[in-house]
Amino acid sequence: VTPIFDGSNGKLFSGGSIRANVDTRGLNGSVVSLSELMSANEQNLIRQNSELRTSVEKLQSEVGTLGDKISNMQFGFYVDGKNLAKATAKPMNQQLQILSKRSRL
Repeated sequence: VTPIFDGSNGKLFSGGSIRANVDTRGLNGSVVSLSELMSANEQNLIRQNSELRTSVEKLQSEVGTLGDKISNMQFGFYVDGKNLAKATAKPMNQQLQILSKRSRL
């Protein structure tokens, strides 16, 4: 878009009105006004804010029921001491050897 100012009437810089022609040959589609662009942007922001609000409300409701779900669960487990000792002894011994070689123990 290239504005072409016409100052032939001599009033360009003397407080008179400025006439302008806009060259739109390079544009594909229609030229929209600034108010239409601002309105479209505002509608887009409203839509996005509405989606965000809906998502936050959904998350709040899910978090609110999470405590009830956890308290209603029943936990039960059995620890086999022998298998637990076997599983942890070897890595612990390896770490102890490494630390003793570095004189940190």
